[in-house]
Amino acid sequence: VQPTSVKQEPVERLKSPPLCVKEEERLSSLCGSQPEAECSIEMDAKSVLESCKGQGLHGLTNCSILSDKAAPPQPPDPPSVRLTREQLLPPTPSVFLENKKDAFSPQLQEFCLKHPIAVVRGLAAALKLDLGLFSTKTLVEANPDHTIEVRTQVQQTSDENWDPQFPGKRVWACISHRSHTTIAKYAQYQASSFQDSLREERDRAA
Repeated sequence: VQPTSVKQEPVERLKSPPLCVKEEERLSSLCGSQPEAECSIEMDAKSVLESCKGQGLHGLTNCSILSDKAAPPQPPDPPSVRLTREQLLPPTPSVFLENKKDAFSPQLQEFCLKHPIAVVRGLAAALKLDLGLFSTKTLVEANPDHTIEVRTQVQQTSDENWDPQFPGKRVWACISHRSHTTIAKYAQYQASSFQDSLREERDRAA
């Protein structure tokens, strides 16, 4: 068998198109100083938008409330005069009521409006209020099966938010888990909590 010759045709190489390299913008040009828009309180919303058009990066305005040209914020200087403990913790204004006339007097109203924080003593006795009607014992005797709402709160710092249903899990949502119980069951919980507090005080004193 004689070998047959195979004719090989030259492979035509295709030229790749030239690579287009877009020159990246320099960071300095992006962060370059731009004339700040001047706004006033008398301007309406349309005028503010027209004044801020074209500001920021590629027309997107900066969300920062601080100016790019201003220095970073810093805490104010401490006061030159050091206040005493009495000045930092002034006594709370208080007034004592003797009768019902004093409770409804304009002088008491003026006193409370003048002092945002005040202590009014003898109010229940002057109005002859029976505070025992609002005690847990009275509520249990009146309607022990009355349904009340219970909200579970977790003791935590202001910069933390833990999920009470999943210990060790931090969440963004501030969820207040709701449940229900009765006045009678709440009275049992209140009594047991009070006994636990007394036991802790005795252990601490021992």
